[in-house]
Amino acid sequence: MSELIVTLNGKKNTLEFLNNSKAICNGQEFDFEIFENVNNVYFLRIGKKIYNFTVVEKNNNDIIIFSGNERFDLTIRTALQQKAIDLISKRQVTHNKLEIRAPMPGLILRVLKNKGDKINDGEPVMILEAMKMENEIRSPSNGTIKEIFIEAGSAVEKGSILYLIED
Repeated sequence: MSELIVTLNGKKNTLEFLNNSKAICNGQEFDFEIFENVNNVYFLRIGKKIYNFTVVEKNNNDIIIFSGNERFDLTIRTALQQKAIDLISKRQVTHNKLEIRAPMPGLILRVLKNKGDKINDGEPVMILEAMKMENEIRSPSNGTIKEIFIEAGSAVEKGSILYLIED
């Protein structure tokens, strides 16, 4: 008994096969039978209803079937595969935030960028004076400046948050 996640036209359903003729779909148990009539044409009996469908495309976990003139897009995955895909898609949607901190104590001489500016990896964002030397504080990645926590003329300690980047 392994749980499958069957996505039918965008709607996720849980399906668990108990044996070759019994299954549970979204918590409801039912009897079924499926057999191929001719090439890629199948009959599916669920309870007393019989469905006729044609498989027109099948690759990996994705299947396209037609029943009459209706098209159905199916994706069949194990629960573990679906969990992994959900985690990956959440990661891609979330934005990474990066706090840029002062590498040493000093005085901020100039702020070269503003909140909302797009910046590239290595682009100077501000100038920090430390021990009578001017040091460029550069962006460590591409992104957008979400917040600037200091202004020109401010003294900062080592480790103070200077600005926040979101990619």
